[in-house]
Amino acid sequence: MRQNSNKNISIIIIGLNVGETLQSCIESVHRSSIRPERTQIIYVDSGSTDRSLEIARSYKHIRVLQLQDPAPNAAKARNLGARYAEHEILQFVDADSFLHPAWLNAAAMELGEDVQAVTGKLIERYPHRNFFHRMTSYEWDLHIQDGSYSVKGGPTEKFSGNVMMTASAFNQLGGYDEHFKAGEDPELSIRFRHAGYVIMRLSRPMASHDINMDSWSQYFRRTRRTGAAYTDIAAKHSAGAGANVLRPLFRITVANTAPLTAFALLALLGFPLPGLLLALLLEFRLLLQTPQQAARLNITLSDALIFNLHLILAVHLQFIGMVSRLRPSMVLRLLSDILSPRSSYRTALQER
Repeated sequence: MRQNSNKNISIIIIGLNVGETLQSCIESVHRSSIRPERTQIIYVDSGSTDRSLEIARSYKHIRVLQLQDPAPNAAKARNLGARYAEHEILQFVDADSFLHPAWLNAAAMELGEDVQAVTGKLIERYPHRNFFHRMTSYEWDLHIQDGSYSVKGGPTEKFSGNVMMTASAFNQLGGYDEHFKAGEDPELSIRFRHAGYVIMRLSRPMASHDINMDSWSQYFRRTRRTGAAYTDIAAKHSAGAGANVLRPLFRITVANTAPLTAFALLALLGFPLPGLLLALLLEFRLLLQTPQQAARLNITLSDALIFNLHLILAVHLQFIGMVSRLRPSMVLRLLSDILSPRSSYRTALQER
């Protein structure tokens, strides 16, 4: 598996108005343990109006590409960069992220016959700035392993925008789906797993990132966008995709409907108070796992309690985003899959 430790790497940086961070991002690549002659750096700009292009072009060894598209997005930018990559190993980097010096070498050593994508820990650069940054830092510590959240290294279900993969697998799968304005990373992750490839998550730092969030409106928008992406991914992959595609929809739907349903049923039967208590238990059941969450993330009980309250709120915002993306054709497709003999919905229920 360590056959790639001496291979060359194409680093594809994408950005839009990233003048404040682009130079530091590029310098983080220069500080890598990989020798400069083994790296190709590509910067793809999506139409910046600040100094981003000027900064990128000041580095003579960097290939600068401009995405000429009236509706740019991350998927289009990454695909453009990959078309100009000269090496078998691709490292995608968002321009507001700074790679850890040891990441490129460590990740390349993990690539092998089955492992075709490698991701690692994304570190929030300013975790103590405010509530939003602190919650994000905890979120980034977790990943899905064997159907549940974990902080340990090992096979995982998805990667984010900062990821290393082989060009062979990337090209075989057709790259990122450019129809996705958000959620292009988990969508490509699904195709990696369907092709039989392993996505490996290392328990070591990959990069630092500033979530740059300081308002509830940003928080609401970001969380709703996550729910919308779940719907878009399910609409594309529901038929035969397996439980990993539909599971988020089921989890979010159940979390949003179970408390009210329990209260309504018991109230109709003449037990409104037990119904209310059951509804509250279902709504806040995650708080019962606060000690386990504190141990998992190595944080205080009070922080774990706040984090779990954040997760409870987030699932409702995700539901709003999820519903906003539903269309009659999507609903019919999902129902068709649910009712089919080989339903991935039934698989999901069996795996719960």
